[in-house]
Amino acid sequence: MEAPADRAGAVPDERGPARPADPLETLALLLREASDPLTVMQRITDEVLELVDAAEGAAVELVDGGAMRAVCGTGTLREMVGTRVSVDASLSGLAVQQGTTLLCHDARQDPRIDRVAAAGLGAISVVVVPLRCTERLVGALNVAATSAGAFTEGDVATLAGLSSFMTAMVTAASDLTGAADELMSAAGSADGADTAGMSGFVANVLRPGVLTDVRTARRVEQVLARREVATVYQPIVDVCTGRVEMVEALTRFPPHPAQPPDTWFADAWRTGFGPDLELSALEAALAGIGGLPPGTRMAVNLSPQLVGHPALVPALEGAGPQRIVLELTEHVAVEDYPTVRRVLDGLRSMGMQLAIDDTGAGFASLSHILKLHPDIIKLDRELIRGIDGDPVRQSLATAIVHFAADIGADVVAEAVETPSELAAVRDLGIRLAQGFLLAWPAGLEEAVRALDLGRFATC
Repeated sequence: MEAPADRAGAVPDERGPARPADPLETLALLLREASDPLTVMQRITDEVLELVDAAEGAAVELVDGGAMRAVCGTGTLREMVGTRVSVDASLSGLAVQQGTTLLCHDARQDPRIDRVAAAGLGAISVVVVPLRCTERLVGALNVAATSAGAFTEGDVATLAGLSSFMTAMVTAASDLTGAADELMSAAGSADGADTAGMSGFVANVLRPGVLTDVRTARRVEQVLARREVATVYQPIVDVCTGRVEMVEALTRFPPHPAQPPDTWFADAWRTGFGPDLELSALEAALAGIGGLPPGTRMAVNLSPQLVGHPALVPALEGAGPQRIVLELTEHVAVEDYPTVRRVLDGLRSMGMQLAIDDTGAGFASLSHILKLHPDIIKLDRELIRGIDGDPVRQSLATAIVHFAADIGADVVAEAVETPSELAAVRDLGIRLAQGFLLAWPAGLEEAVRALDLGRFATC
């Protein structure tokens, strides 16, 4: 039964002050109230009891080393707050490990449940929804009832459909976009979900940035589901002989929305799909390596945070390590260089080469060079653009060329677009070049036809 609205248009709420009935006014109120992640997580647990009729308790657990630690709770699961249980000995830990929403109809007969702990909380029926943050699953929402078989398939579908939304709320960015009529699509939907209830859930817990992150996550999910990741290839040429030493695989995405590949990858990492998108792009690129002439290497882009992913080494091994150059890109800071270097050293021992991208664009690439000792240093387009008439750019490029010679690395000049830039690069002792002047990125067959670039031989 709905509570009657008062004359000011607010609906009384027994848990606190009256809230505006207008969804946009509700959002404005929430912008003031929800100022930190813990507040948002607590709001999630409170609203779950309103959304799912059978729910009597809810709690959020986060991964804490090898354990799950409850950080907030309400109802019958309020007493969970502060407790820690092994990831390997709990239903929430299993949900995190599998990345799947799990249902327990009766904790007294389910070997996946800590029966003593469940009995202490009166948790007989349990639904656990995994929560994802950036590239990994980091926690779980627990929903409990004190009777067996309390939750329907519709309840499970509703909670599962909201999982990405709930995580986005915890990790949301700064500003709110969109309007009240978009709240339903932001929540997500699944077959059998209580879509009417989801709309109210979203309106009651939304905070700035969530709508943007959820829509972005959906775009990335669609690209992955439809396998819309494509690849073009651009030759890297020896400016003395005109011989193509390698081709760089460049990822391309659907034209809508119109945004560069770097933005697609940044969006994917922010919304939890970074590894999926990078591995999909890597698979698409390496699918063409067999079409290259013998002796021609393929350079593929790789972010530091993907290094060490269990699917990376098998993907590279299957394509022929001796023909691969790993181009380390920089989107986020490297927090563990020893681990990154250990994994990369193992790959290089198989015959792969390591290239550092965007050198000259900032401190990050210089840190990569100093700590990872690459085989190839790629000079960023900002350093090469106009280098033929800029003594400062020439001096910096010269210093990098001398440094590369000292450590035994080759240098590639990126984004060479004019004959005078090509001449300047050659005069500075840079042997390898890449850019529109030499060849545009193209499909594999067209790129292979363009591999004879002898007209650019200059020595």
